[in-house]
Amino acid sequence: MPEINPLDITLRPARAGDEAFLKKLHQAERHWEFAPLLNAGAVDTYQKVLAQQYDAHHTVYFRSYDMAKYGLILWCGKPIGRLYLDERDSEVRVLDIALMPEYRGAGIGRLVMRGVCAGAARKRLPVQLHVHALNSAAYRFYYRLGFEPTETNQRHIRMRWYHPSYEDFARGQFIPPDVVIRRLQGTSPAAAQR
Repeated sequence: MPEINPLDITLRPARAGDEAFLKKLHQAERHWEFAPLLNAGAVDTYQKVLAQQYDAHHTVYFRSYDMAKYGLILWCGKPIGRLYLDERDSEVRVLDIALMPEYRGAGIGRLVMRGVCAGAARKRLPVQLHVHALNSAAYRFYYRLGFEPTETNQRHIRMRWYHPSYEDFARGQFIPPDVVIRRLQGTSPAAAQR
C-alpha cells in the first residue's frame, strides 16, 4: 500500500451501481465470522449465509435509518470502503465503516473517523457507534481515537466520543480531556471491557 495523501481520500453517496462493490466489501468485512463454514468445507452454505447477511444488513439500515447518509470511501476516485452515518439533532451515529483489507492499517479509517468527529465537535454532538464484542481490533481502533464504552450486551459494545470544546479540538486536542484524565487516573470504563 503506498503512502496515503489525505487529499486523495474522498466520500461520495452510494449509488445503485455500487452494489457489486458493497457485496464484495461485506464479504471481506464479515469473513472472520463465517470462516468456520469454509474451514468445514461448507462453501455453498458460506456463500448463502453471506448473501443473507448482506440483504438483512441493508434492509435493517434502510428501514431503521431512512434519513441516514450511505457513502463510499474513495482513494483517488476508486471505491475502497463505506461509511454509513445517521446524523440526528442529538448525536452522530456511525452505523458502519469498513475498508477493503488491502487498505486497512494505512491510516484511512482514522482519517475518516477524525473527519466524522470533527463534524460532530463543530455541532457539539457526541459520536456513537457499536462494535461487535468479538472484534477486539475495532474496539482498540476506536479506543485509541478517544471513544469509550458506555454499555455492552452479549453481542455489541456501544462506544461514545464527545469533545466539549471544538476550539480545543481544532487546536489538535483530539481525545476529549475528560477521557484523557480518566485514562491517566486508571478509571476509564474501558478497563472493565478489555
